[in-house]
Amino acid sequence: MDINVTESHTHSSISVREQSPVAKAIRDEITSYLADNPQLSLRAMAQRDSELSREYIRKLAKAEISDEKLNQDKVLRILQIISKKQKLTDVINHFNSNISQYLKESYKVTYEHEVEITSESIEKALNESDDLCIAYHLAHTSAGITAQRANEVMGVRGESALQTLEGRGLIEKDSRIYKAKSSNFFIPALETMHKIAQTLMRLYRTKHFGRKRNYIMTITGSLNQMGIEAEQELFRKFHKDLLNLYEDGKNQGDIPCFATAAMDSFTVLKDDNEKLH
Repeated sequence: MDINVTESHTHSSISVREQSPVAKAIRDEITSYLADNPQLSLRAMAQRDSELSREYIRKLAKAEISDEKLNQDKVLRILQIISKKQKLTDVINHFNSNISQYLKESYKVTYEHEVEITSESIEKALNESDDLCIAYHLAHTSAGITAQRANEVMGVRGESALQTLEGRGLIEKDSRIYKAKSSNFFIPALETMHKIAQTLMRLYRTKHFGRKRNYIMTITGSLNQMGIEAEQELFRKFHKDLLNLYEDGKNQGDIPCFATAAMDSFTVLKDDNEKLH
């Protein structure tokens, strides 16, 4: 899961068209897509993903949002609809250099890995309840999870949550092992990522501290913009290193683990001209 941006804001169309090559490229892709599919409308495009609104797609179709104010999550969803691709790398490679470079910059770490963008049914389950969220992540580990092990983690609700996910076709059972159908998945929705991080932190166990099992830290301070961007790069490096560690076969085993990380400012960005990362 990579860095995403907050909700975008509208700038004047003249300024955007002169200075925003990505917004213009997205506008052209939407225009071409609708021309090739005359039976569709902006409303029909929005109905394909519950996270999209007709009004936001309309603004994109008129290039009314500047590049730095684009909502990367929503842009990716729209480009996925247009490209009809499921893997992030396939979506990126489908489009011209302006759009592909924008997506690579938006998801600097994730695009280097073969990940599938989550389906709406998986995202719905992750948001529906903590039990389904935890159970899905347990099944998504390289070793998978047994009902008995899930009950150890979640109590008696573990097996029931796994059965619910299996019944919806989101995971499958092979002998006694439940496993997710996709080996790597990517969640573009920031609100869902936030919810998952909060859910997983409930499972942080203070009694594991000092037993070579976990780690926790908090750091606060005051930084300038250059310091904030340097901090982001440190998190991206940590993200990349951790992904490589989890994917390295010599490190894989039967202990289900999780890691989550976040950084932000206490204050809220108010200047519309401030670039969001």
